Amino acid sequence: MKRYSPDAAKAFLFALRECASMGHSTVQPEHLLLGLAKANQDIGKDLNSLGFPLERLRTLIKNSNQTSARATLPSYGQGLRKVLSKLPQQQIDARGVLKVLLLDPSSQCYELLSSSTDFPGFYRELSEP
Repeated sequence: MKRYSPDAAKAFLFALRECASMGHSTVQPEHLLLGLAKANQDIGKDLNSLGFPLERLRTLIKNSNQTSARATLPSYGQGLRKVLSKLPQQQIDARGVLKVLLLDPSSQCYELLSSSTDFPGFYRELSEP
């Protein structure tokens, strides 16, 4: 059995592309948040309803990360590795990855999305089994 559902796997690919297109040297959880929005229409709609359409989210993330000299291909950053270590060993879908991204209230993903007045309801719904 594959560890990631097709949309979760696509999200990682999109995260890598977003990181590279921004000129960032490491893929961080925020890039994965963008990847999830692109790979899964429902997540994209949810984020849009929170006031974070893809372009706004991209701009916020691009402006919040320092651009540094990068290798040909970005590498996974420490923040993303921390998130990946918290993923369950069984198969996980895109929504499950989003749930893990938002577990840490001190993370940039949580901080970005929690600025929306609709975030508490969204977070509560996402946290339900």
